[in-house]
Amino acid sequence: MWGRKDKKQRPEAGAQPLSGAIDLHAHILPGKDDGAENAEEVAGILRAARSSGYLLVAATPHVMAEGVLKERVDILQALEELKSDPALGDLAPMLVPGAEYYMDEAFFSALERGDLLPLGGVGRRHVLVEVSMMGMPNFMPDAAFKMRVKGWTPVLAHPERYMEVTERPERMSELKEMGYLLQGNLSSLAGAHGRHVRRALEAGLKQGLIDYLASDAHSPRGGERAYNEGIDYARGIVGDKELRRLLIEFPSGILAEQ
Repeated sequence: MWGRKDKKQRPEAGAQPLSGAIDLHAHILPGKDDGAENAEEVAGILRAARSSGYLLVAATPHVMAEGVLKERVDILQALEELKSDPALGDLAPMLVPGAEYYMDEAFFSALERGDLLPLGGVGRRHVLVEVSMMGMPNFMPDAAFKMRVKGWTPVLAHPERYMEVTERPERMSELKEMGYLLQGNLSSLAGAHGRHVRRALEAGLKQGLIDYLASDAHSPRGGERAYNEGIDYARGIVGDKELRRLLIEFPSGILAEQ
């Protein structure tokens, strides 16, 4: 729920989103991830995205040692199977590949092999990563350095959700200094994780520390809230020009790289 203080900051709903947005974080591989349960739910997320002006949505399943998906070839195969499902119809071309890597032993092995799947697919260089929400490991600076030495650009997913950052939003500056780009969640701005997480992301946006925003959608309802309430809230914080950079220009640059 929106708290009393948050209502004062919440922008008027109903403002039209900018056309041409790109979502580079969503959990939409049924049976392979913890998000959409079937192709019909994926279609629901994509319809919500398209109605809000989105052109593309990246399937970024969790990749970890204990997860279902571990190799990039398996992610790409699962995505192609999803795109061929009749339930998606003309929504299928909206899907692009990606992954959200938990930085564990499996991740560092893939890093050494050069077997990571970047946002947008093979040939790009930005890799979405995450760590434990409860405490950032000491290897964070070293991990960013190793990734950059090997030619990858590390993008830390939803920094506002990590406990240390939620409590001290200024830590986002430290993460940037380590070499991470920062991807904030529209779902956080829509209130999915509570007011403290929302306020942490708001602080990062006001300081210009967030490189782009994405939905982190796990369901049609979650996607709808992110693409509507989340975008409306972001617009009230940064205005249309910066919103365009966060939703269109920066994500487009990631997909354009070769």
